[in-house]
Amino acid sequence: MQSDPARPESLVRSVHRALERHVRTGDIALDATCGNGHDTLRLARQVGDTGCVHAIDIQDEALTQTRLRLQAACLGTRVELHRANHADLSSVLPASVRGRLRVAVFNLGYRPGSDRCIVTRPETTLAALQACCEWLGGEGALSVVAYPGHPAGAEEAARIGQWANDLIPRGWRASWTCPPDGRRPAPRWLWLVRQ
Repeated sequence: MQSDPARPESLVRSVHRALERHVRTGDIALDATCGNGHDTLRLARQVGDTGCVHAIDIQDEALTQTRLRLQAACLGTRVELHRANHADLSSVLPASVRGRLRVAVFNLGYRPGSDRCIVTRPETTLAALQACCEWLGGEGALSVVAYPGHPAGAEEAARIGQWANDLIPRGWRASWTCPPDGRRPAPRWLWLVRQ
């Protein structure tokens, strides 16, 4: 069945297609907000037996769900799980990874099916994004899905937009599915690649 050209591709599919084009076998990837493990699993498949994924989450239940998902797919050995705030990634990741990350994935907001009071915050997210810039290798990429429809989500998305705009003159290419100043509460996806 062919897709309808008039109907836009789903946001999830757009993110996955970008990751498929960017991540290769043997790469090192980071899922900075692993949640229920969907992105972690996708990255684990892409990096292959010779690559590695580091997955971070602050919630024990998120790490448990991610571990179970990876075990069911027999991919647990490709992933290192870290219980931490994504803002602390510099103290969590092994020093040998610095400058070698191929991609860092952020899926912000709250973890589906969990306490909606536990959400990402602009301050910690911006600290994590800035740290990722130091950990990414040449042509490294950041994938950030922000959800302005929840409390504090609009502020987080706007501040990420300002931060990304500051990176463009410093050798980064940025694209948004929805402009950071859009008025709709729809999820917004930022894809940033170091030139």
